[in-house]
Amino acid sequence: MAGSRSCSYTGASKTRLLQSTIMPGITDLLIVALGTNDQSQQVPLAEYRARLQDMIDTQVGGSGCVLLLGEPPASAPTGTLTEQNYRDTMKALAQDNTHVAFTDMRDLYGPHAEAFGMGLYPTNATVHPSAKGAGVMANAVAELLLLPRYA
Repeated sequence: MAGSRSCSYTGASKTRLLQSTIMPGITDLLIVALGTNDQSQQVPLAEYRARLQDMIDTQVGGSGCVLLLGEPPASAPTGTLTEQNYRDTMKALAQDNTHVAFTDMRDLYGPHAEAFGMGLYPTNATVHPSAKGAGVMANAVAELLLLPRYA
């Protein structure tokens, strides 16, 4: 799931879509990448957190796990609430909930200008990754999921 406040989805409709997508006992892992649109629209952090918590409750209640995925950096974020505020909210939710983890694609991408220079964005004016950028993200998530687990 991506783009929690995009033009085509409100927070409520995104949550309804998620609720209809999760099949309790069948959906093992839900990867949630949200934050860029929320930051650009300055969604209050309490509202952002509540929507994510609803998604987590639905998935974990169905015996699944959640990976909260901090999105790559925007080209020119503006506003009082920063991208880091939204990432920190995701991190806190991962710490506060069982069966929830957080990883940050910003750690892979670095600053937007550098990532664009590496071909991870098709243009300098977008937050949407290129095919190469999406591949980098997919490989990182696959590697994360394949890490050995320790009891």
